[in-house]
Amino acid sequence: MIWFSGRLQQDCHSLVALEQLLDLLVIDLGSRW
Repeated sequence: MIWFSGRLQQDCHSLVALEQLLDLLVIDLGSRW
């Protein structure tokens, strides 16, 4: 995740992408469990 934190400093939109990624991860884990 170090590379991602570096991108966050360069692009504020990465925060939105991170939120969407976390949402997809939660949905994926929820569907598996």
